[in-house]
Amino acid sequence: MQKQLAQSYTPPQEFKNIYSPECSLQHGTIFGELHLAAGTEGKKIKVQKEEEALLKLTELGFAVLDLQLYLNVYPTDLDAIKTYNSTVDCYNKAKTELEKQNGPLRNFTEPSQTTKFNYIHSPWPWD
Repeated sequence: MQKQLAQSYTPPQEFKNIYSPECSLQHGTIFGELHLAAGTEGKKIKVQKEEEALLKLTELGFAVLDLQLYLNVYPTDLDAIKTYNSTVDCYNKAKTELEKQNGPLRNFTEPSQTTKFNYIHSPWPWD
């Protein structure tokens, strides 16, 4: 018979004290109770005016990821699902707007629909 070496314990987490996407990136979590447990103080991220849209997208992406991690553990939390869906919608809108202004963020955003591979279908912003 094998000895048990360790036993993990994860306290239950409640879907409350949710930070905005802006604050969640600063604090390293979307969950206020986890931030208090970590004891870290968030710092405002300063960017140039041209980078504000990219920062907003980064904040939303961070919030989406943190919500996904929560939903992996609590997949039936309807409030979390509603918040997740709303945040994903905001992320997709911000991404679409940023790509309209600057071109694709990644070179694999959509499959090639032609016989010639071309991942950008308009001139580059500097052209």
